[in-house]
Amino acid sequence: MPNSRDFEPKVKAEFQFLVNDLLFSRPVVASNAEEYRDRIIYYKNDTTVEILNAWHPSDYRFEVNDYNNKAMLQAPGDDLSAREMVYFKVKEEQDIQFQFIEEGAGTLRQLLNSR
Repeated sequence: MPNSRDFEPKVKAEFQFLVNDLLFSRPVVASNAEEYRDRIIYYKNDTTVEILNAWHPSDYRFEVNDYNNKAMLQAPGDDLSAREMVYFKVKEEQDIQFQFIEEGAGTLRQLLNSR
């Protein structure tokens, strides 16, 4: 399992194309230890990209989510109707080199470039 303290710098590096190429905001770190989640969020107009790493022992996963309405980011719970899950990786499939973060960034880049 990857080291969680290395998560944030790796996400910022792999998703830097959002800021540099697509003119999204600088990343906003919205992690919450009480919810067992690391969250990094990027904004551009009404579009919001959320990179989420949930590390609760019974719900450990990595997600890249795309919201076409930033107000939906505040939807209660894990309301899947509020977002498009672009990429998903359960803990059993995560590697310690964070290859899954690179894969998620590549998948998101393809989606956003196709719009």
